[in-house]
Amino acid sequence: MNKLSNFSPNWVSPPGNTIAAILEEQEIPPSAFAAMMNLSILHANELLQGSRSVTRDIANKLSSYLGASTEFWIKRELQYQEAIISVQQLERKVWVSQLPVRDMLKFGWLSQVGDKFSDLISFFDVDNIESWDAKYKAELGTALFRKSLAFKERYAATAAWIRQGEIQAAHINCQPWNAIAFRNILSEIRKLTRQKDPGVFLPKLIDLCATCGVAVVVVRTPTGCFASGATKFISADKAVMQLSFRYLSDDQFWFTFFHEAGHLLLHGNNLFLEGEAEDFLDHREDEANRFSAEVLIPEQFRQRMQRIPLTKKGIVGFSMEVGVSPGIVVGQLQFSKRITPKQLNTYKRRYQWEN
Repeated sequence: MNKLSNFSPNWVSPPGNTIAAILEEQEIPPSAFAAMMNLSILHANELLQGSRSVTRDIANKLSSYLGASTEFWIKRELQYQEAIISVQQLERKVWVSQLPVRDMLKFGWLSQVGDKFSDLISFFDVDNIESWDAKYKAELGTALFRKSLAFKERYAATAAWIRQGEIQAAHINCQPWNAIAFRNILSEIRKLTRQKDPGVFLPKLIDLCATCGVAVVVVRTPTGCFASGATKFISADKAVMQLSFRYLSDDQFWFTFFHEAGHLLLHGNNLFLEGEAEDFLDHREDEANRFSAEVLIPEQFRQRMQRIPLTKKGIVGFSMEVGVSPGIVVGQLQFSKRITPKQLNTYKRRYQWEN
């Protein structure tokens, strides 16, 4: 029987690593090892790579040909399997800790009972952490958005927000995507900006957009997600526009809506994700900004907007003439830098989430 040299096995690595080290030391080629073990080359390689477990029969043969006891090889396999379980448990704990589970429970996205890891895997409709990572890192990594440090570091929370939007959008029946029809209804949607109550204007907004192939969903952002809006096509016939009401004011909500509408009409089927910072702004974001501003305050009114008196009569009168809310006029005055972001905000309508 061959004798083992002194070595200290790494119990976290598969037994195949130990076998390979012994084969190298004893100058036994893999083909000879397969023959002595009465295994095919494929099965011998699987054993060496760790994808085939050490059974008692294999342990007996390893003991006979490579040395050490049968129990050593069985224990080697057992401790490796225990190590895998321990690592998997740690990976699951870390992954769950990255997600905004408390808010997901609060918002009703997850059940209050059951195993949180299993519930999260089911929520994201993936098989494991690896498939979740591949899906959302790829999707969010290629998204075009206004970048912020938190946006990049807490993509797990943003992934949860995006996924909840997908779930809600699946329940909205839409006509096939029609870009011309969607562009044409924007003037009708613009009239909704004068409605004060989201309970009134949101159902109308959702119904109008659905006739053109756009599923509009409003999803509250969980802790760690700084998104205000997102758009993407989930098929050739259906787009999703996801809004967060993050800033809880009418000017921000409607500017974001028409900004996202601009992406759908101008920029194809990329995922566009809007964050809280504007330290990066590519030409597509600039185009969507201009599209939104021009829908809200059409070109024929924009020069005069810069001259209206900054009084209640001036702002309210102009908003009635244009057909939008006073808050939108103030938002556009701020956007055009005629006034600062702190001025005249009392004209904006404020919203709040029901707990």
